[in-house]
Amino acid sequence: MIINKPFTSDKDPQNHYTTNLHFVNGVVKRFYMRGSIAWPEGQKEGFALMAGMDLTENTVIVFEQFQFWMVAHWLNADGTIHERDDGPGYHLGLMQFIADNITKYRCCSYFRGGQHIDIWNRYGKEVYTNPQCPRSIELIDVPYVSENGPNLLLEKINTAKFRMENESLLDKSVKQFVNMQAANLDYDNATLALMTLLSGFDYTPWVKIGE
Repeated sequence: MIINKPFTSDKDPQNHYTTNLHFVNGVVKRFYMRGSIAWPEGQKEGFALMAGMDLTENTVIVFEQFQFWMVAHWLNADGTIHERDDGPGYHLGLMQFIADNITKYRCCSYFRGGQHIDIWNRYGKEVYTNPQCPRSIELIDVPYVSENGPNLLLEKINTAKFRMENESLLDKSVKQFVNMQAANLDYDNATLALMTLLSGFDYTPWVKIGE
């Protein structure tokens, strides 16, 4: 599945929870936009998502995926950005992802959860003290992600309540998670970010205002 991405967006002036996404051929659709973040932990690279709840189809669509080790860019001694060792690209910081999503999706709200409080204390502080951190940012704590997230994800898979790019890092991670469920093995941060995202949409659903 290829995810059709918008080329721009604007906020509904009557409802700040609603974002109009503009696609090619004059298509405009209403979404409830939110992201999610799973912080780096041990050998697990951090993973972040930007997604929207299609308010017509009631389906979550994952538009953007992002791997990161640091909040700011990972810089070399000469000031250049460190290249990835596992493939093409660079170790950009989480702030780049956040800035890009504000511009394109008019969204600066991210769900987080399912990790130890010490991890949140470290990375949350880094985000809020970063000079590039936007004032409008929301890092929304979603409870019980680690307890309820696996079952919720399986439920959403079975009912086809979310969509993502085929053969993406997230898609491969979710397939691995499904295959390992019988063995009750651990999952990586891409799957955790998706669990957090889906749990967040259930925890703080879209609010109808002035309609």
